[in-house]
Amino acid sequence: MKSCMLVRYYVMDSPAARSKRHMEAAGYRVATVERWNHVTRTRHDAFGFLDLIAIRPSQIVGVQTTTGGHVPNRIGKITGERAEEARDWLAAGGLIEVHGWRQLKVQRGGKAKRWHPIVVSLDWDGKQFVEVRA
Repeated sequence: MKSCMLVRYYVMDSPAARSKRHMEAAGYRVATVERWNHVTRTRHDAFGFLDLIAIRPSQIVGVQTTTGGHVPNRIGKITGERAEEARDWLAAGGLIEVHGWRQLKVQRGGKAKRWHPIVVSLDWDGKQFVEVRA
């Protein structure tokens, strides 16, 4: 999903908060489905790999969010230990996106930086997972 819209992402935001605003700006209704277990002090994703679920008419997208450098790790988690759940999600008509956030300079040589997403969509071709980078 390539986007030309300007959305403000703040320095202290989590990757999930940035992805939520990014998807809302693209016209989705977004729900956070990652939860915090205060007893074990761990986070739990929906189906083991989704932080957000975004919907708009005739489309549902499951989003895993992370920092830019950890995108390959999250893809490995989804296509490895959570492959069965991911295939079920795709078979039900859902889409899977991994959003990796990184700061890039606004202008070459300048100091100002802005958050930009790396968006990777995952699909199943019947034999293996296929990555599509936006």
